Amino acid sequence: MVKQKQKLKTQIDDLRKEAFDKLQKVHEWQANNEPTAVYAFIQFESMNGKNKFLDAMEMSCLKKFCVRRIMCQDKQNAYKYLSGHWPEVIEAPDPTLIEW
Repeated sequence: MVKQKQKLKTQIDDLRKEAFDKLQKVHEWQANNEPTAVYAFIQFESMNGKNKFLDAMEMSCLKKFCVRRIMCQDKQNAYKYLSGHWPEVIEAPDPTLIEW
């Protein structure tokens, strides 16, 4: 019984050390890397607001290319780029399927 308790205590200590090491690695990574968003979900008060947003973000490939070429001169659309990339706007999944 004592031997089994000692073995469990050793396993717990090993797991605690492993968790601490992983946490240290995460903190080091966070200190050296800027956080980035992978997905953004927007909730609109009305379908009209959603349609206005989609219309504002919709742009042909040719126009996007031209905007990118002269982005400094075209302030009207330059703000739509996120880190130099055009965001992909799609319908969001059902909220129950999202892992928060």
